[in-house]
Amino acid sequence: MAAEAYAGQVLAADLTRVRFVEGARSFISQHAEGFAERFGGRAGRSVDAA
Repeated sequence: MAAEAYAGQVLAADLTRVRFVEGARSFISQHAEGFAERFGGRAGRSVDAA
């Protein structure tokens, strides 16, 4: 599932911002390495980094 589609589903489910951010952090911690391998970049970057 595309990231945009997932985000749209989460927002459409009317979740609070806190729950959305918690879910995003969990997703990133579970899949950061795979994203880095596929798209390049660093897997260890913090969610809070801008």
